[in-house]
Amino acid sequence: MFKKIVSNPFVWIMAGAYACTGAVRQGIDQWFPRFFQEVHHLDMTGAKFQWLGFLIPFVASAGSLLSGWISDRFFNSRRAPVAAGIYLIEVCVLLAATRVHTVNWALCFFVLIAFTVNSTHSLLGPAAAMDIGGRKMAAFASGCIDACQYFGAALAIKGLGVVLDRWGWGYYFYYMIPFGIVGGVLMYSIAHRRSLKNVRE
Repeated sequence: MFKKIVSNPFVWIMAGAYACTGAVRQGIDQWFPRFFQEVHHLDMTGAKFQWLGFLIPFVASAGSLLSGWISDRFFNSRRAPVAAGIYLIEVCVLLAATRVHTVNWALCFFVLIAFTVNSTHSLLGPAAAMDIGGRKMAAFASGCIDACQYFGAALAIKGLGVVLDRWGWGYYFYYMIPFGIVGGVLMYSIAHRRSLKNVRE
């Protein structure tokens, strides 16, 4: 089973997409306080900032539940086509966010991005790992996939810091768009499969 998981190309396709999810997810979670302080001069103790701090994890949980339900209810537990669609929505939201200049609209788009990125987070982590690894190897499959999320996030956040230092916050949302595109392409490449659980058979 160990050999089957390590040599399974679908594990690494999932891992690559999950790295893209981690890049955007951590780009939002780790950087939103600094963004609102430096760009919109928002008081961290103010009501708007406190609401944002509450809504980001709230919609993250809601997106995780909803994406899993849609996958099970309408796609016969297929994760890839649902994830591909969510990545597409995420790219559209990020593109729209680049045109936002007011604090209220920025707050709304941060919530929307958190919703989309955490929807793929739940699909490609524990759910897909269980499909691929089954009961015997779900933990190992999850470890392989999940580790890439944090490797991707670490590299992406380092790159984001360089971009912001050189060109400023105007490139913040643009920087995350390629990760959404790559994640969507990776998921689309395996969306034709009838069920990911067949990979382990």
